This record gives sequence, C-alpha cells and structure tokens, in this order.
Amino acid sequence: MTILNINKYHFVKGGAERFYFELAKLLEKKGHQVVPFAMRHAENEKSKHAQYFVSEVVTDNTEARFITSHPWQALRTVSRYFWSFEAARKLKKLIKQEKPKVAILHSIYHQISPSILPVLKQNKIPIVLVAHDYGLLSPNYSMLVRGQVYDKICGSNFLRCVKDKCVKNSFAASLVSSLEMWFHHSVLNVYQKNIDYILCPSKFMENMFLRAGWNKEKIIHLPYFIKKQGYKSTKAIKDEKDYILYFGRISVEKGIDTLINAVRELPGVKLRIAGTGPEEKKYKAQIMGNKLQNIKMVGYKSGEELHTLVKNAKFIIVPSIWYENYPLSILEAYSFGVPALVSNMGGLPEMIPGDNKHFMFKAGRTKELGEKLQYLYDNDEIIKRAGKKAKEFIKQNNNPEKYYQALLNILRKISYKHE
Repeated sequence: MTILNINKYHFVKGGAERFYFELAKLLEKKGHQVVPFAMRHAENEKSKHAQYFVSEVVTDNTEARFITSHPWQALRTVSRYFWSFEAARKLKKLIKQEKPKVAILHSIYHQISPSILPVLKQNKIPIVLVAHDYGLLSPNYSMLVRGQVYDKICGSNFLRCVKDKCVKNSFAASLVSSLEMWFHHSVLNVYQKNIDYILCPSKFMENMFLRAGWNKEKIIHLPYFIKKQGYKSTKAIKDEKDYILYFGRISVEKGIDTLINAVRELPGVKLRIAGTGPEEKKYKAQIMGNKLQNIKMVGYKSGEELHTLVKNAKFIIVPSIWYENYPLSILEAYSFGVPALVSNMGGLPEMIPGDNKHFMFKAGRTKELGEKLQYLYDNDEIIKRAGKKAKEFIKQNNNPEKYYQALLNILRKISYKHE
C-alpha cells in the first residue's frame, strides 16, 4: 500500500516529528511505500519527494508585522495560514505521481493549511489525522496562557481569544490565529467534513475532541508505540550516578521552574536537565545565580548519549503545567525500566502504571514535588518495582506490532468506505 505521511516539518523538531518518522519506519518495515509531504526547510531530512514540498513559511513575528506595517511577505505568510494554494497544487502533482491509497496527517496547520484536505477527498484518498496537540481545538495549540491552563476555548467561540490575547500574549498573533480557526471550522468546516478519523494518543485528548463537539464515531484512542531501544553502550556517565533527570524542551509549559525551586531545597538530590529551548538561558542563570551545585544543565542530547543518560537515571521527572498529551519521553524511559514522576496534567496520569500515588503530584506545587522527589530518591526498592511495572506497561500498551495491526484495521476500514 502506498501511504502519504504528511507533516509540516520533515526534521525532528519535537515529539510530533519523532513519531512522524518512527511511523514511517514501521510502515516501511511492513512493506508499505511511505511518501512524505512537508515544508521545505534547511534542516530537513533528505527525501526524493522534496521537489513536491511547499516553500518555507517563517512564522516568527509574522502576525505583528502584518498588523503594524503590512509588508508583502507577512501578508503572503498570513494568507497561507488560511489557505495554501501552493500546497494544494503540489499535493495534486504528488498524488498523480505516486497514486497513494490513504493519507496519514500529523501537524499541518499554518505551514501547510487544510487546503490539502479537499484535494485528498477529490482523489478519493481516506484521511487519518494523529492528534499530537490541540491545534484543531484552540487558537493556542498548547492551551496555556501566561502560565495558566486556557481551555475555555475548545472547538468554539474562537474569537474570544483576541480579547484574552491567548496566543503569545499578543493582540496581533491572537487575531490572526483566531480568524484562521474561525474560517476553517466555523465557515468552511473543512476539518470535520473531510477527515475520516482522529487518532488520539491519550484518553484525555480523546475527551477534549468530544468536548469540542466532534463526532464520536470519528475519534479513536490509539496510544503511541515505542520501538525497542538499541544502542552500543549503556555504561554510566563518568562521575555521574544517583541523579534524577528531566529531558525535553526547555520552555515555560514544561514546569521546569517548579522543578528547580523544589530541588534547590534538596541539596542531597542531584538533578540533570537535558534539552534546549527558549528558557534555557534563564534557567542557567537561575542555577548559577543561586549556586545550586546539585543541578546541572547538560544541553541537548540525542542517540546513544541520550539513551545512556536516561538509562542510568534513578527516575525521570515530567513536571508540566500544561495539558500534556502522551509524551514519548516517558515511553522512552519506560523502555529502559526507568520510572517517571509526573504532574497531574492532561494524559500524564494515564501513563502511571497502577494506582501509585508516589509517582504523581499536583502541577505547580513546589512543596509537594519536593516531598515526592526526596521520598523516591531515598527508596530504591520502590523505584526498582516501578521500573518493572513501566516495562510491562509499554509491553501491554505501546507495542509496535499492536499499533500496526490497529492502524491497519483502521486504514482498511476507511479504504473500503471510499471504494
């Protein structure tokens, strides 16, 4: 079967892209031809289909430029948020060339736009979309505004976001994003009309789509899969042992402020923070300024280096203050038998095996997090048992073969419908 795999980025920018590539590998391993469709970008992985990719859309400060001075480039970019004729045109050419049977979509808003959905339908190509974030439900895809959850807009009343400045705390960005959502959903209804199924990695995400008024027949709960980790070495990092680990994006929604404030009161607990992001300099300055010698930021890690860092941690921490969906970082840790201490946000509670109160805390509660950290840090036997449960969890819920069979059944079902 020839399958279109569509995402705005064709390089690993975050969890959505990691899964986009892993899914392609899984499908190719099963004998399918996977055809990517994405945006051109300097960091893109090589692809023989790159000639069909849409031109780059640079979104940084575009809305502000559009509102204040109306330069041509900003106007062109904003118009593509609403409808990309280029994406529709190039996808038609790709379809004519490759003749795909189904399309799997990931993140397409802004850079690609839903202009491709009618093209797929006109060519009788069924559409499945994997919901990695809340981009189809709110102008603010993270539903976090000024450090607080902002879920009052969920599938309706998009223009309220303008008054609340729910995107980047900016009137301009909120206006453009809100009008985009209103046009796509309230005027054209282009998503619900054309997408056959939404695959939700977490039950929480599934419930958010239902809350937004989506047809429950189109919403399917299907957790991400994690492949067996393979690497050359698992030796401990030099001079490092007995540390706890945060790894991922260094940004406000991840709750790293709470984590650092909790660990600063625990001088005997060693914390390592791996990753990069917009708040990296701020946290480095905070750690240095307060002389927190038990906390180290080790920068961006990947491949074997990241695997080694994860495998040798006592446990990982996911202290998010936004509605996390179903983080691949937790599954990756679980594959090594490393448990996770998480906040009670979004789909995170679903990822804690059994009823284990020791591995969850209320988001933003510094004192509670500190107590949980110290308790777990001092109880290796509890961590060891939790690690075994973690491995069993992904065996039961995140097996690649189970995912493939479930996805194949869905694709066959919708392919039959479109014949």
